[in-house]
Amino acid sequence: MTTQSLRQKHVDRTRQAIIDAAFELFLNRGFASTTIDEIAQRADIAPRTFFRYFPTKESVLFHDSEAKIELIRDRIMERPSGESAAEAIFAVCASMAEDVTEDQKRAHLIVHLATEDDTFLAIRRRAMTDQVSKAVLTAIAERTGIPETDVGLQAMTAAVVSCAATAIHAWFNDGGVGDVREYLERAVGSCRAAFSTTPALRQP
Repeated sequence: MTTQSLRQKHVDRTRQAIIDAAFELFLNRGFASTTIDEIAQRADIAPRTFFRYFPTKESVLFHDSEAKIELIRDRIMERPSGESAAEAIFAVCASMAEDVTEDQKRAHLIVHLATEDDTFLAIRRRAMTDQVSKAVLTAIAERTGIPETDVGLQAMTAAVVSCAATAIHAWFNDGGVGDVREYLERAVGSCRAAFSTTPALRQP
C-alpha cells in the first residue's frame, strides 16, 4: 500500500470520526448547544484539526451537499433523449428523494433539530433550493441546447425544483417517516393540476 493511500485512509477516517461525533452531539445536546471544541474532543482530535476538514458546524451536518449537487447534475445528464425537461427534473428529484428516505439517521437528526429551532428547515430549504436550481438549470441547458439565460428555462426549472423542495420540506415537517415519494407525487400532481385548471382572467 502506498504512502498516499495510507494518508487518504487516515483523512477519511478522521473526517468520518468528526461527522459521527457531531451527529451524536447534535442529537443529544442540540445543534446550538454543541461547540466545535466538544465535537473535536468527542472525535479525539485537536480543535484546529476540525477546521482542516470543516469550516463550520453546519458544514458537518450537510457535509455531502456538494457531492449531492454533482450527483443531481450527473443524473440529469443520464436521462434519455426525447424526455421533456420538466419530466427529467421530476424523475431526478424523485431519485434524490429516495436517497433522503434511505438516510434515516440524517433524517431523524434534521427532524430533531427542526423541533429545536423552527427556522432551521426553512433556512436550509432556501439555501438548498438555490443550489439545486442552479445545478439543474446548467444541466438542463446543456441537454436542451437552450441558454441558461433563457427566462422560460429559468422559470420552468425554478418551478419544478421548488415543487420538489416543498414536498421534501413537508415530509420533514411530518416527522420524516414513511415514503417521501408519496409527498413528491402529491406535490407534482397538484402543480400539474394548478397549471391546467388555472381560471381565465376577466375584464377588470
